[in-house]
Amino acid sequence: MVSLLLVGGMCVAVLQSERVEHAALRLATAELSRGLGAKASIGNISYRFPARLQIDSIFLADQQGDTLAYLNRVYAHFRPLPLLRNEIRFSRVDIEGGVANIYHLDSARLNCSFLGEVFRTDTPFVEFRSFLSVRDIRIDSVRVRFDNYEGMLGHASLDLYH
Repeated sequence: MVSLLLVGGMCVAVLQSERVEHAALRLATAELSRGLGAKASIGNISYRFPARLQIDSIFLADQQGDTLAYLNRVYAHFRPLPLLRNEIRFSRVDIEGGVANIYHLDSARLNCSFLGEVFRTDTPFVEFRSFLSVRDIRIDSVRVRFDNYEGMLGHASLDLYH
């Protein structure tokens, strides 16, 4: 029993080490940029015992290089046992502070349209059990701006702050 506690303690210490956190930060940033085909950066990732993850300063550019989204902090509580089945189950995700900018590129596309294209597939729909789930999402102090320019006289703007 004591050896099991020691092994568990060592695993927690390794997960909280700076080297592991920096490696996770580099991997997450590279995969996010590669997967979305746009510039992305993450300021910091830290693990907190027993099953909490904090991600700070998340930046995502649109394909024009403008800020699509910036989030100050994402704090996620996950369940560790589903990880053994290659599943990610979040019991709660808190998003604190940030901004999202959405605008028309032309009459048919928004600056965020590429996100839909990233996840589009030509394979037929097959029902499957999701490997990712989020039970509760809390959003605090996030501003969403939408600008719709429709020629010289037609302009609509929407600014939501929650």
